[in-house]
Amino acid sequence: MGWWRSLFPLPTHGTDVERRLRGVHATPMVESVGGGVVTIGGRVDPLEALAIAPLTGRRCVYWTLTISEIMQSLMSVELANLEGGASFLVVDAAGRARVIPERARISAPAETRLRAVRHVNVTGVWGPFASEPPLLSPDESKITAPLRLSIARTSRLRLTEYVIEPDATVLVRALAELEPDPQGGEVGYRESPTRLVLSSSKRRPLLIRATPGRSSVQASPGI
Repeated sequence: MGWWRSLFPLPTHGTDVERRLRGVHATPMVESVGGGVVTIGGRVDPLEALAIAPLTGRRCVYWTLTISEIMQSLMSVELANLEGGASFLVVDAAGRARVIPERARISAPAETRLRAVRHVNVTGVWGPFASEPPLLSPDESKITAPLRLSIARTSRLRLTEYVIEPDATVLVRALAELEPDPQGGEVGYRESPTRLVLSSSKRRPLLIRATPGRSSVQASPGI
């Protein structure tokens, strides 16, 4: 199971991803090769059990949550990003590729909540954690995310959630390599089927633009 929840150097989602992908078009997977940056497009097909997004309860292959402080002066400071999910397939008319979305930058419909700091108890733990407490308590009064920060009680917290759901249509741009394809068929004598695998690198972030599909599934909100 490919779960992770951690703090990491803050990516920028939304408009920055749209700007980077403006004018970029997908190349058919059968024409793409590993060892460089590729852009692919297609439909999201889960490889593992779905995750549940912590803010809205949406079932997804990947979620990311941005926590920002809105000061009394209305200035906004991004404090942290958390993420969870697993790798998934992107399928087009002639092929498929595996996407590892860890530390991805996302452009997708976002859900946002505002919380008064006086009603939020932020824990003082720093770093990845393996336990599975709910990110938000049932009344959304406590954040159990690992944060080390000092927030003025006059500030507010803005929680912004992005998800990639099954059957979403995506455009993905990232560094690609080739890996064995366990679902591939016969390709020739002494040849093994392969597929692209896309992931983030230190120099080149993984960019995903997602449009929800018809089969978006909602779990109980208010986790």
